[in-house]
Amino acid sequence: MEKHNANGQVYVETTTQAQSMVTSWLNNCTGREENPKSYRNTGPGVASLYAMALRTCTWNIHDRGMPEALPHYDWELVERIYQRLKETDTLTFKAWSVFKTAFPGKIEGNYQVLVPQKAGGLGKIDSIRKQVTSLSFDSLTFLCIRNLQINDVNLNTDLLKFKNLAVLVLEQLGGKKCGGEDDRMIKSWGMSVATTNYFQKLTVLSLKHFDISVLEALKGLTAFPVLVLCNLDSRHVKKDLEPFLRDGKVYTHPNGWWRQKLTDGRQRDPAADNDPEIVWSRSDITTHRKMELLYDMSAKYLTALSMNVSRDPIISIHYGHTKSTIYTSRSSVWFMRTFPSKRLDQSAPVKREADLESGNKDPTSKKRKLRAGKGQDIGSLLESFSG
Repeated sequence: MEKHNANGQVYVETTTQAQSMVTSWLNNCTGREENPKSYRNTGPGVASLYAMALRTCTWNIHDRGMPEALPHYDWELVERIYQRLKETDTLTFKAWSVFKTAFPGKIEGNYQVLVPQKAGGLGKIDSIRKQVTSLSFDSLTFLCIRNLQINDVNLNTDLLKFKNLAVLVLEQLGGKKCGGEDDRMIKSWGMSVATTNYFQKLTVLSLKHFDISVLEALKGLTAFPVLVLCNLDSRHVKKDLEPFLRDGKVYTHPNGWWRQKLTDGRQRDPAADNDPEIVWSRSDITTHRKMELLYDMSAKYLTALSMNVSRDPIISIHYGHTKSTIYTSRSSVWFMRTFPSKRLDQSAPVKREADLESGNKDPTSKKRKLRAGKGQDIGSLLESFSG
């Protein structure tokens, strides 16, 4: 609409569509929700009162008062609503979390969600993180970020805020050389993890299409407390591993040493679930299932070492492209981490010999000794100031 005033100026009025501050992925689903107002019965006669009530309940499952009202109903009644949402593929993450909070022992533990994004950076990652970490029950997060631009802010700020992250797959938008930038980014990431209390449950990490060297990457990733299975996909991998082909030990640290895990990516046996390269290259399973198999692989190894493995409900998130990009100039290698055996004598502080010799002496009997030639008479000291 154009408006003219007395001075001849022209005003143009424009409108724009309002954008909700609530993340859309919370209500994403593959099915089509049934609106009771627009529903038309396709069968003979009219719809039953039970079917009408069920459609009304499923349609209003996202009502603000639902989290408080749902626990007051019997599970035999609520289960019909939950099963209807699953049958019609309209069970969103928000609805699943409401059911899981109200009936934790009745709802299956895992939920899978796809957040598509074709290009750009991690613009939605912070809003996703806020919703995942605000759950009222303990959970694990599997996160795959595919073919998006990942920078140091994402690593040192956005991803560190993910509580209980267990599996992390990062596929950098590749195709360019960074001249050591990715090495510095991974090193800074490791320092951030070492100085904080994050990533206490991260056992599997995959870094694909990063321009990193093996030694620099493993050096930084050793700071991750329980990381046991690591994948590096880079054009430097083959060259960096040539000096370590005999014994397999690539990097040794007091927190454990890394050994190359031999894989055979040429095989395509679906039953070979103990080979991480085969698992990740399979085309007959989803990305969510791949991350689950990798976590089970790491959990089996940690259990053999008598280390705690969490079995909390899993929220699996696939963020970015739906398919992976393959670069022929890069190689993918998996590494297993061996943790050092904990010894009691290593926990005690090491004392110096001088401390051991003076351990039985009375500290009050010690007198300060002056070196020869350093003692000075008080009178001569005052005369030096008056002169």
